[in-house]
Amino acid sequence: MSHHYGGSSHQEMSRQSTYALAQGLGWFSIGLGLAELLAPRRLADSLGMPEHSGLIQAYGAREIATGIGILTQADPTPWIWGRVGGDALDLATLTAAVPDNPRKGSVLLAMMAVAGVTALDVICAQELSAGRQEDRRRPMVDYSSRSGLPRPADAMRGAARDFEVPKDMRIPELLRPWTSTGSSRNENREMAGSSTSMHDVADKGEKHSSSSNLKPQLSSTQTVRSAHQTVTYGRQ
Repeated sequence: MSHHYGGSSHQEMSRQSTYALAQGLGWFSIGLGLAELLAPRRLADSLGMPEHSGLIQAYGAREIATGIGILTQADPTPWIWGRVGGDALDLATLTAAVPDNPRKGSVLLAMMAVAGVTALDVICAQELSAGRQEDRRRPMVDYSSRSGLPRPADAMRGAARDFEVPKDMRIPELLRPWTSTGSSRNENREMAGSSTSMHDVADKGEKHSSSSNLKPQLSSTQTVRSAHQTVTYGRQ
């Protein structure tokens, strides 16, 4: 089992390194394509191929498109194989320019550089293709028969009937809706009735206090009136 796990980890590391190599080749493709697209005449003159500046510019556009495909697609395998095909085309173009070329040495150096990059492209493309074939051979796990329950559905039915909700998880009595159970409705009515009676008592107490406060005022008024009448009658 340990050998199996070690092989899996090694295989995962190999796949990650392959994808990292593919990303590096993608950035290299974009850089080379920009150089060929922006300065085709200078490259053509350095290789002794001034009449191929337009072709070099077209190759630059191809390199940029391939690099973008490698960096943006989830599976860069077909784009890496596209790089292999482009490398073969570059080698064919350089080979045809070797005879009677005043800059034969520069062309040979360019061919060696393209051959080295081609080797990396071939290795990366083969590794990616092998990973794709392994993923296709790997059997798919069927989870359609799993329900996610620890026991069958018939055995789980009614298992929580005796569950009692803790008090700290219940809705407080004062916040329960009127449409709840009959006992809660009766309790709410009793609470409402008690609150009403308390309001009535409070109103009666206010009325009583207001009437008791008016009585001294009325008796004082009557006293003043009687005193005024007494003084008036005494003057007469």
